[in-house]
Amino acid sequence: MYSVRDLPWWYQLLVAVMPVVAVVNLWLTNLTDPGIIPPLSEKDAVVELLDDGHTDIPDRSRYVKDAKGRWMRAVVTPEGYGDFEKYCTVCNVWRPQRGYHCTVCGHCMERGDHHCEVMGNCIAKLNHRFFALFLCSAQVGCALMMGGAIWRLQRLSFPNKDVWDNAETYVLLILAVFYGYHALMLVFGTFHAFAVVCDVTTKDMAGDEVCRNLPCLPGKRNPTALLRSWRAVCCGPIIWRSSTRVTPLLQDQGEAGGREV
Repeated sequence: MYSVRDLPWWYQLLVAVMPVVAVVNLWLTNLTDPGIIPPLSEKDAVVELLDDGHTDIPDRSRYVKDAKGRWMRAVVTPEGYGDFEKYCTVCNVWRPQRGYHCTVCGHCMERGDHHCEVMGNCIAKLNHRFFALFLCSAQVGCALMMGGAIWRLQRLSFPNKDVWDNAETYVLLILAVFYGYHALMLVFGTFHAFAVVCDVTTKDMAGDEVCRNLPCLPGKRNPTALLRSWRAVCCGPIIWRSSTRVTPLLQDQGEAGGREV
């Protein structure tokens, strides 16, 4: 390999390890349960009563409808802060505020980040760590290869006139540009690492939730809640996905259109 030849052994070891780490985490991202909320076969009894217009329901004030006509219920977080859950009419489950229903995967996802077309599945509570590690290790690997190519060019006295007669110069230049471009393109892996550490999702960033309550500050994102998130996201169980393929759901099954609702 032109870009790492004659480099220190530890540098070459890092170059060899990073692709392995990236592939393993890519594999884990795709083949493990992203954080599916198991669907139920029957409609929630309280929702049935609400749909029928009953008012004699315990804690009726907890239940309201959102702008799309979906039932919501008020809940209290373990730290004592108010929050809400939405009812999914497809999966017949109450999902947390930061969950969503993916019409491609066909399930509700807990702490959903986004549906990744490249991966072919959702990035959510249980596989966000693997997704972030995949992107970061791939980025570091590309940066190491680019650095090795630049180091070799310097050893060849680039850009002196004599080096242009050496074919290795052109190979190294191509490698430096190629890996530098990919290292730059994978910079959003740093964002996902930040997201896991600060308990932030892509959907959070798209709204104003983060601005209204920054991580580690009093509120729903207080240090205790952040610690609870680290345990759930970074130390959650590894559950292998079922071999059964889920057929994408139709839009007329009770949820709004789009991949994530």
